[in-house]
Amino acid sequence: MKNPTLVLKAFERYEKDLRKDLEIVLLKKECQYTCNIIKYFLGWLDERFSPIEVYGGKRFRGGLCLLVSEIISGDYRRALPVASSLELFHNFTLIHDDVEDNDPLRRGRPTVWKVWGKNLAINTGDVGLILSLLSLNRLNKLGLKKGKILEIQEFLGNIYLKIGQGQFLDLTMSEKSLTKDISEKEYLKMIEYKTSVLVGASTKSGAMIATDNKWVIENFYHFGLNLGLAYQVFDDTISIWGNPEFSGKLKFNDIKEKKKTLPIVYAFNHTNSKIKKELADLYSIEKINDNIAKQIVEILDKTNSYAYCWNLINRYKENSLKFLRKTKIKDINQIESLVHNLIPNVKNYTKIAVK
Repeated sequence: MKNPTLVLKAFERYEKDLRKDLEIVLLKKECQYTCNIIKYFLGWLDERFSPIEVYGGKRFRGGLCLLVSEIISGDYRRALPVASSLELFHNFTLIHDDVEDNDPLRRGRPTVWKVWGKNLAINTGDVGLILSLLSLNRLNKLGLKKGKILEIQEFLGNIYLKIGQGQFLDLTMSEKSLTKDISEKEYLKMIEYKTSVLVGASTKSGAMIATDNKWVIENFYHFGLNLGLAYQVFDDTISIWGNPEFSGKLKFNDIKEKKKTLPIVYAFNHTNSKIKKELADLYSIEKINDNIAKQIVEILDKTNSYAYCWNLINRYKENSLKFLRKTKIKDINQIESLVHNLIPNVKNYTKIAVK
């Protein structure tokens, strides 16, 4: 989304405390140079490590953890070490993603590997991962029961491992040609592991800090999981059909990068052999320009790919709200508003209408 203001506003009251907590984790004299690179990635330092304030991400996962914890218990501060862990882990994956994808820009700035080289970028990501795990050790000082702390550490450790598997699925899928018949089920499993489980972990871990009620905790997990799935399919959809003024994305960029996102996967699996060949041939062209991209979009439209994605977004979004309401937590209006701001009606932000 080009303007993340509405999402950022939901977390603005946590901003100072979350930043202060992250800075505590990043105060490691033995690896201060690497920690400064992480601070660059977070938008706090420039390339010379001079202080600067630029956009460095929404802090969505950490903010969501704190919001859930506060709504349940009235206090978010005990969840800060978990929120910092989630943010450091997420940013570690982005630093490595940029290396694997050879992306030169992230958040409008040169990526870590572009400034310091791929070796240091990989090392910086590794340090971020380790710090994300060390952050959880500080729960011992916040009055939580030892069993609860171990439960949170084991839960997040398993989630972080699952995300690694999601990245593996993404990398192997990107190496396949369209003719290898990537299924929607395979794609949805990949985005669940790579993206959505961390959103579910954010909501569940926030609940775990705030309550021992298993019903509440598990429903918050499924709320976050479905929210993550809805947002990823939403992002896939506006990346192809969305108005760039809203999405902030370059026109047809996903197609030009030959990404096998859900609209492409669905279209290929729901058409005849002639159109399959046409789509595969177009996707195999070395450099896809706007005219070729338009031909690909025309094929997607013929297969009703847009309508399929739009319906799936609504299904996941409604499921997320259903699980949220099942928690029976009274003050959920703020979270409901966040869901609607994060995933507005896709019809209002795309250039074609579903018939």
